[in-house]
Amino acid sequence: MPGRGDKNTHGSAGRGARNQSNEPFVGDGQNEPASDHNKNRNRTETYHLRVDEVPYVVETFAFMFNDEKRFNVRVNGGPESVFAWDPEMNRLRPLDDDATILPDALEETISKRILSGPKRP
Repeated sequence: MPGRGDKNTHGSAGRGARNQSNEPFVGDGQNEPASDHNKNRNRTETYHLRVDEVPYVVETFAFMFNDEKRFNVRVNGGPESVFAWDPEMNRLRPLDDDATILPDALEETISKRILSGPKRP
Protein backbone atom coordinates (compact mmCIF):
# COMPACT_ATOMS: atom_id res chain seq x y z
CA MET A 1 0.00 0.00 0.00
CA PRO A 2 1.60 3.24 -1.07
CA GLY A 3 1.96 5.99 1.48
CA ARG A 4 2.58 3.72 4.47
CA GLY A 5 6.01 5.19 5.03
CA ASP A 6 7.91 1.94 4.54
CA LYS A 7 9.51 0.29 1.54
CA ASN A 8 6.85 -2.40 1.25
CA THR A 9 5.58 -1.90 -2.29
CA HIS A 10 3.67 -5.19 -2.46
CA GLY A 11 0.97 -4.22 0.00
CA SER A 12 1.59 -7.23 2.22
CA ALA A 13 1.97 -7.20 5.97
CA GLY A 14 5.62 -8.19 5.77
CA ARG A 15 7.14 -11.44 7.00
CA GLY A 16 3.91 -12.82 8.38
CA ALA A 17 3.08 -14.21 11.78
CA ARG A 18 4.79 -17.57 11.20
CA ASN A 19 8.22 -16.02 10.78
CA GLN A 20 8.28 -13.57 13.66
CA SER A 21 11.14 -13.61 16.13
CA ASN A 22 11.24 -15.55 19.38
CA GLU A 23 10.79 -12.47 21.54
CA PRO A 24 8.16 -12.82 24.26
CA PHE A 25 4.84 -11.05 24.10
CA VAL A 26 4.73 -8.00 26.29
CA GLY A 27 4.01 -9.09 29.84
CA ASP A 28 3.58 -12.86 29.41
CA GLY A 29 7.26 -13.88 29.70
CA GLN A 30 6.83 -16.84 27.33
CA ASN A 31 8.86 -17.26 24.15
CA GLU A 32 7.19 -17.77 20.82
CA PRO A 33 7.94 -20.92 18.82
CA ALA A 34 11.08 -20.74 16.70
CA SER A 35 10.81 -19.28 13.21
CA ASP A 36 10.16 -21.86 10.50
CA HIS A 37 11.85 -20.02 7.64
CA ASN A 38 14.53 -22.75 7.39
CA LYS A 39 12.12 -25.67 7.76
CA ASN A 40 13.07 -27.13 4.35
CA ARG A 41 16.82 -26.97 4.90
CA ASN A 42 17.02 -30.43 6.48
CA ARG A 43 14.91 -32.10 3.79
CA THR A 44 17.39 -31.43 0.99
CA GLU A 45 19.47 -34.45 -0.01
CA THR A 46 22.88 -33.98 -1.62
CA TYR A 47 24.45 -36.71 -3.75
CA HIS A 48 27.95 -36.87 -5.21
CA LEU A 49 27.60 -38.87 -8.41
CA ARG A 50 30.04 -39.90 -11.12
CA VAL A 51 28.48 -40.66 -14.49
CA ASP A 52 30.65 -41.50 -17.51
CA GLU A 53 33.69 -40.37 -15.51
CA VAL A 54 32.18 -36.89 -14.94
CA PRO A 55 31.56 -35.81 -11.33
CA TYR A 56 28.23 -34.21 -10.40
CA VAL A 57 26.83 -32.71 -7.20
CA VAL A 58 23.08 -33.22 -7.19
CA GLU A 59 20.74 -31.61 -4.66
CA THR A 60 17.19 -32.92 -4.41
CA PHE A 61 14.15 -31.78 -2.48
CA ALA A 62 10.92 -33.81 -2.42
CA PHE A 63 7.48 -32.15 -2.45
CA MET A 64 3.89 -33.12 -3.12
CA PHE A 65 1.93 -31.79 -6.11
CA ASN A 66 -1.63 -33.02 -6.78
CA ASP A 67 -1.08 -36.10 -4.61
CA GLU A 68 2.06 -36.95 -6.59
CA LYS A 69 5.56 -36.89 -5.14
CA ARG A 70 7.91 -34.74 -7.21
CA PHE A 71 11.48 -33.61 -6.77
CA ASN A 72 13.28 -30.32 -7.29
CA VAL A 73 16.71 -31.27 -8.63
CA ARG A 74 19.72 -28.99 -8.97
CA VAL A 75 22.86 -30.26 -10.71
CA ASN A 76 26.21 -28.59 -9.96
CA GLY A 77 24.48 -25.51 -8.56
CA GLY A 78 22.63 -24.86 -11.83
CA PRO A 79 18.94 -24.13 -12.33
CA GLU A 80 16.36 -26.32 -10.63
CA SER A 81 14.46 -28.93 -12.61
CA VAL A 82 11.30 -30.71 -11.49
CA PHE A 83 11.46 -34.50 -11.75
CA ALA A 84 8.27 -36.58 -11.75
CA TRP A 85 7.44 -40.25 -12.30
CA ASP A 86 7.03 -41.23 -15.95
CA PRO A 87 5.21 -44.59 -16.21
CA GLU A 88 6.24 -45.07 -19.87
CA MET A 89 9.94 -44.72 -19.02
CA ASN A 90 9.46 -46.44 -15.65
CA ARG A 91 11.61 -43.83 -13.90
CA LEU A 92 11.69 -40.23 -12.75
CA ARG A 93 12.33 -37.71 -15.49
CA PRO A 94 12.54 -33.91 -15.71
CA LEU A 95 9.41 -32.03 -16.72
CA ASP A 96 10.92 -28.72 -17.80
CA ASP A 97 12.54 -27.91 -21.13
CA ASP A 98 15.74 -26.58 -19.51
CA ALA A 99 16.55 -30.06 -18.25
CA THR A 100 17.12 -31.31 -21.81
CA ILE A 101 20.76 -30.30 -21.40
CA LEU A 102 21.21 -33.08 -18.83
CA PRO A 103 22.71 -36.26 -20.32
CA ASP A 104 20.31 -39.23 -20.42
CA ALA A 105 22.70 -41.35 -18.34
CA LEU A 106 22.73 -38.65 -15.65
CA GLU A 107 18.92 -38.41 -15.61
CA GLU A 108 18.69 -42.18 -15.20
CA THR A 109 21.31 -42.20 -12.42
CA ILE A 110 19.53 -39.37 -10.59
CA SER A 111 16.25 -41.28 -10.85
CA LYS A 112 17.80 -44.48 -9.49
CA ARG A 113 19.51 -42.61 -6.63
CA ILE A 114 16.34 -40.76 -5.58
CA LEU A 115 14.27 -43.95 -5.73
CA SER A 116 16.82 -45.86 -3.63
CA GLY A 117 15.83 -43.70 -0.65
CA PRO A 118 17.55 -41.16 1.58
CA LYS A 119 21.24 -41.31 2.36
CA ARG A 120 22.28 -43.46 5.28
CA PRO A 121 24.75 -41.93 7.78
